[in-house]
Amino acid sequence: MRIGEVCGLTWKDIDFSKKCIYVRRIVERVRLENGKSKVLILEPKTRKSKRIIPMPKKLLEKLKEMSKYFENEAFVITGKIDKYAEPTSYEELYKRKLKKLKIKYKKFHCLRHTFATKCVEFGMPIKDLSMILGHSSVSTTLNIYVHPNLQSSVKYLNQL
Repeated sequence: MRIGEVCGLTWKDIDFSKKCIYVRRIVERVRLENGKSKVLILEPKTRKSKRIIPMPKKLLEKLKEMSKYFENEAFVITGKIDKYAEPTSYEELYKRKLKKLKIKYKKFHCLRHTFATKCVEFGMPIKDLSMILGHSSVSTTLNIYVHPNLQSSVKYLNQL
């Protein structure tokens, strides 16, 4: 998920029975005409961005366990109904966590690229991956998000 989508996620967007997450809103800081900015909760920008993401078993179990402590209307990141996380603040929190764990910093968005590359390496159909990422076409997924991996290429060549 994009950082704005994660910040906009509420517990009611998670359907434990269907094992999926509904992407229904984003939190975004927008520039105003007067040079200032304002944080807004908006619908995703495109029809494809408003989507359903299937959840793997481990994520489903962890979120189900956590959900017991929160109201359905609460934002997942903050746990509060009336307070969402701002993407820039959440990026900073992410950055601090990586530093504390002594992991080299990469922007939060890089997680999407890594996820996409790993999904392809494990054999996920590109069309499915494109839907999960909320891309309008598979060419976006292939040309921007999936990165070649020499080790993966060798693995597949050795299967010939």
